[in-house]
Amino acid sequence: MALLYYFVLGLYTLALRLAAMAGHSKAKRWAQGRQHWQQQLATWRSQHPDPVLWMHCASLGEFEQGRPLIEALRQQYPDHL
Repeated sequence: MALLYYFVLGLYTLALRLAAMAGHSKAKRWAQGRQHWQQQLATWRSQHPDPVLWMHCASLGEFEQGRPLIEALRQQYPDHL
């Protein structure tokens, strides 16, 4: 099942990159936003060596549901970014 997931994900990525090359504005922003992300993250981490709590919220609704957890983590770990 995981193999199928990664195959479809690869097709999706290829389709978006082709759309970006064809001039689709959203696909172009998607591709540009993912360029050099590892280097940008490494640079940010070198400038912010403190421990980090990272919570991904894909939508505003997920953020609102996670807000109590985020606030509790902020209180428990005030020194974390």
